[in-house]
Amino acid sequence: MIYVVYLLLMVATIIVVKRLLVTNSESLTTNSKYLKHSDILSLLDYFDYVHDDGVCFGFTVTWAQDAALDNDQSFYQRLNLIRQHKHHITSKIERINLKIKSKEAINWYEDQLLDVQSFFESVCLAQSPEEYDDVYAKRLNQTNIDTILSLIRHKLARNNHVKRFLLKTVALDTSEDAIDYFTQLHQLLKMTDKVSMVLSCENHAVGLKKLDTHWLFIDINKLYRQNDEYPYLILNHEGLVAQLSESFSDKQRLIFNTDFIAAHPSLELKRRLQQLNDIYPVFREQVPYKNSREVGFLAISAQNGEERTVRQILNLHNNFDYLSPAQISDAVSYAIGNNQKSVINLLIKARGFKINYPCGSEKLTPLAMACDYGYLDLVRIFLACDDVMIDARNKDGRTPLMLACQSPYTHTNTVLFKELLDAGASLTLVDKNGEDALTLAENVSNSAAISILGKFRVQRRPLNAVTTGHSLFTTKEYTRLRLDTDKNAFLVSTSTSKL
Repeated sequence: MIYVVYLLLMVATIIVVKRLLVTNSESLTTNSKYLKHSDILSLLDYFDYVHDDGVCFGFTVTWAQDAALDNDQSFYQRLNLIRQHKHHITSKIERINLKIKSKEAINWYEDQLLDVQSFFESVCLAQSPEEYDDVYAKRLNQTNIDTILSLIRHKLARNNHVKRFLLKTVALDTSEDAIDYFTQLHQLLKMTDKVSMVLSCENHAVGLKKLDTHWLFIDINKLYRQNDEYPYLILNHEGLVAQLSESFSDKQRLIFNTDFIAAHPSLELKRRLQQLNDIYPVFREQVPYKNSREVGFLAISAQNGEERTVRQILNLHNNFDYLSPAQISDAVSYAIGNNQKSVINLLIKARGFKINYPCGSEKLTPLAMACDYGYLDLVRIFLACDDVMIDARNKDGRTPLMLACQSPYTHTNTVLFKELLDAGASLTLVDKNGEDALTLAENVSNSAAISILGKFRVQRRPLNAVTTGHSLFTTKEYTRLRLDTDKNAFLVSTSTSKL
């Protein structure tokens, strides 16, 4: 009897092991079938490229360059190569580099693998341009798309000049509205136009291109989901709207920006697509629209520097008072983050704009936020505003001057510090750790700040009384207002803002 039990146990063990082997085999097959966003990030880490938490924008802009040149098949071939060899591509490239160092000839296949490294570099340059100011020879952000495209062109050995020729932000309230929009867009485009489009909300970007009666759609999070052979999706208008809602995590209302990209776009093409501005102006009811993450139509337009839409929204708001100070502040935050000087000049004139209203996730005043980013032109704009509070404190007790001293973007910007001090920024205030602006600058070896603050400290005579500054994170009872002669005296707004 015991032998029967042993036999049954053995059979059961064999069955379990077989099932595990099948499961593992299926898992390996599935993993090799798809190329995930995380796979690309892991490879970028291996090659020591600096990148954000995701690279959707850089990936999509790199695709858009090839698609505008009608060369997107090369892009897909690179992705296939990465997908097929993602678990050992790094070791293969190392061996190829050793062959090159040894002056050995490499074959066509090895040359294609090396090209993958140029592809990764292009993705990172487009995704995080602010981290590669040494490459661009100036400080940029993602909205400087023409400069980014120009550099990618050189990295990928492209000869044609590709550029953005139109920018359009839309807010579509229902699926039916969105389907109508893409139907209209499809009719305006010709197959011979060779236009690629980068569609983006505030935190994600996807690619779009007309394909006969359908759309070719590419999303770094949805590669090879429709077919094992190609990484994109082929969709009709209804399918595109459903997929966009999924990609942007918006079940109903869609608010997104479109960068229209082409090589040498003709005047006729520009005029044809500019009809979208007439067909889809901003309507009154759209002004306060927000997406599912509570980011507004105005904020997404401001983020991308889409002045036409920003101006239309503000004109309607100024007449009917549709936007709260928090919504305006939200737009200011996105505009500062992308150094949108022209948009900021529009927003500071908006009805309800408050120069000292805390904005962004850190609840900084616009001046403090501009100082933190090191954007001199924006600092000048905010310093020129009436009632600007030059020594407003953040949650850590730090003033705009202190934030500028700590910023990694100001180490050569002596003019920024001089203008803050000329405007009356305090050198004697200390943060919650008891450190003043000069100490904070010394902590990070900010040579520009150390030089200018040192000179001003010598020039200024000690004050009889030192202000404690004003904190946006304390009660009015704790922070006493100084005499009327203090031009920085300021009453706290009790409203809050969202990122």
